[in-house]
Formats: sequence, C-alpha cells, structure tokens
Amino acid sequence: MSRIHKFVKDLAETRKTPKEIKTMVDTAFEVNSISQSQIYRISALVMAGRTLQTRRARTEKEGPYRRLY
Repeated sequence: MSRIHKFVKDLAETRKTPKEIKTMVDTAFEVNSISQSQIYRISALVMAGRTLQTRRARTEKEGPYRRLY
C-alpha cells in the first residue's frame, strides 16, 4: 500500500468525508496523485470494516472471474 493510500485510509477511519480527504491529500502531497473515485472506494472499504489487504486476498482467491467494482 502506498503512502497516499495509507494516508487516505487513516483519514477515512477518522470519519472524514471524501471531499475533505481529497483536499487534505492534495495539500499534503501537492500532486494530483489520487482520484476522487479511489478515495470513495477506500472510504467504503474502511466503513465496511475491511482493509485493502483483505480485499486483495479475497479477489486473488476468486481467480480470473473476479468482480469489478
């Protein structure tokens, strides 16, 4: 997981809105490095109580016919 993804995950755990997270990421990293849709996806995983690693492990088990979110 990259630093930006970890930063977004930490902010999502503190119940920040995706718009607030996008503003903070753009300010902190000074590059347009993560899209709003990626922030929404990470926030949804955090709210569902899952991590990016568990999602990745589950999709690897499903094989080539995995679900696309």
